[in-house]
Amino acid sequence: LLTHTSRLPKFLPDTINGLFANFSEDLPFKLHEIDRAYNRELFFADLHAITIDTIPGTRYDYSNIDTEIMAYILEQVYDKSYEALLKAHIFDVAKMPRAAINLDAPASEHLADGYGFGGRAVPHMANTLWGAAGGIKATLPGLLQYARYQLDASAPIVAKSQEKLYETEGGIVG
Repeated sequence: LLTHTSRLPKFLPDTINGLFANFSEDLPFKLHEIDRAYNRELFFADLHAITIDTIPGTRYDYSNIDTEIMAYILEQVYDKSYEALLKAHIFDVAKMPRAAINLDAPASEHLADGYGFGGRAVPHMANTLWGAAGGIKATLPGLLQYARYQLDASAPIVAKSQEKLYETEGGIVG
């Protein structure tokens, strides 16, 4: 799952996969509407409907589904939320006190807006699943702390995360 060789599609629900074929200024708004209506129950129902076309582990193809499943597995193994695990093992260790997936109301007021190519503000991610496919919010000082943490090769977890697993046409996967 974490090496993106599961052969699962890039996104669930499947309707998202087609949206990227016709990229437009409205894409972030369409994605937001789909994401807001999606939940874990629908995710697992959609997951059961997938037919894998290749033996898992044989071909790289990035999938957000892989990371969300991994977050679910971590929650089951450790009996803690994915966000609590991130806080304990990454945010606290890297000294990122304001990093989170789900922000409370006061912190949400400080969330920077993103803008499309035409200059129109786009909606923030709804994060109705686990947030493992790109849901972390952090401050600029927190991101700098994370970079500092990732450059400390003496930390065992950092060294492990930087190990080369294999090479693809696009580069090295660690």
